[in-house]
Amino acid sequence: MLISKLFQSVLAFFITVVAGTLIGAFAGWAVGLFFGKTILGILATVGISGFSMWQVGVFLGFIASFFRPLINYTKVTQKELPANTNEKEPA
Repeated sequence: MLISKLFQSVLAFFITVVAGTLIGAFAGWAVGLFFGKTILGILATVGISGFSMWQVGVFLGFIASFFRPLINYTKVTQKELPANTNEKEPA
């Protein structure tokens, strides 16, 4: 049971990294259609040259796939919100 859960976790992690890389490649290509010269010009200014936009997207997608969201957003109902503390209590 433990090995099965571990295998599932490793497989999910691997799929997440591969998917992030592929999505990054597509996004880099799509952004490169409109802003390719600008972004590659900025990268060349800081000494990074010889890459196309899809390769930049692959790199960024690969790196980004290792980060998980730091904040979990959940639905908050009105009852869970804190009371308004600006109101004065009656004397």
